[in-house]
Amino acid sequence: MLLSGGGRTIFNANDCKLFGWPLRQVTTAFPKIDFVLRSHSSATPIPYCIEGYRDMFPTMRSQQHYIEEFSRFALHVGARYAIPFASNHCFLHKETAHFNDTAVSPVDVQNYYGHLAAQAKLQSECVVMAPGSRWSDVDGFHLLPFDYSRREQHISSMLASRRDTLLAQYESEDSAIADFGAFRAYFRGMIRSIPWIIRRLLKTRVVFRTSDAHGQHNWLVDMVAGKVEELAAAGEESVIEVPAIVLNDCTKVPMFSVWPPSKRLRIHLPSRNRFKSLVIFLQLLDMYELNILPLRKNLTWRAITVRLRRWREIIEMGRMAVKHGVLHRPIDIAGLYALPTTQTE
Repeated sequence: MLLSGGGRTIFNANDCKLFGWPLRQVTTAFPKIDFVLRSHSSATPIPYCIEGYRDMFPTMRSQQHYIEEFSRFALHVGARYAIPFASNHCFLHKETAHFNDTAVSPVDVQNYYGHLAAQAKLQSECVVMAPGSRWSDVDGFHLLPFDYSRREQHISSMLASRRDTLLAQYESEDSAIADFGAFRAYFRGMIRSIPWIIRRLLKTRVVFRTSDAHGQHNWLVDMVAGKVEELAAAGEESVIEVPAIVLNDCTKVPMFSVWPPSKRLRIHLPSRNRFKSLVIFLQLLDMYELNILPLRKNLTWRAITVRLRRWREIIEMGRMAVKHGVLHRPIDIAGLYALPTTQTE
């Protein structure tokens, strides 16, 4: 979202990772951007929710990658002020509390940003605005103090103040019974939405593992055979372990597309070679819930006209597919967001 008025322009990129031609369209239309707001931490289960990810994927999307991407993006578009945004989260549930050390502190972003801006001789500043902070033309920034270095103390305080809420949630989760009927109906619908030839090519098989008062369940989603069934054991399949209450919500509401940021899942891969298949499966889940599947939904007049207006993204997707999928070149964040040689006044 871009807001422009009163001689100021605010660019809220949030977690929309524009680059290349689509981003150039924005900077051409808005050559002077005063504020850039952008996320700066992980909102995906990959790699953190993969069992043994530190050994299996030691270089994948580290905290420094998020800091680097935020900084280069804001400097690339010529922002006067860069505001770390939409990532000020913490995990209080006992199942996810250990993910708190994966969050990127906005202060770390600020420190790196200042170094990079000075190195490039750009008059751009990263400002950490804790909730309640503000800015005005007259008074400039009014920043409320918040000590991000005391993360553990803040989390402990929040755990204490929300103890009753958490205990009630744990009680609800302990009493939940996994609904295989809802699970099977959901994934049969998803499988039917994918053309048979594509399913044959992908050869995707994933087991969802969940537990309730009746014991442990292993539910197979077999894209190739087009079936959903319960197994006695997962065997050598990729496994996504999910609490029963979460799995029920995702299949009944449905809400798989907003499930990954909660990190209420554990992923077990038999080998590193299964990673690509897992990523494709998660992408297909998103596409199904976002009405990209079945493919006929893309042939409505509205869908066609929307995609025609987004032709720049199609070109960038093609370039990325060739560069990284065919030529197997690594993704270079610095290459996506080159720093300007002169500062926009």
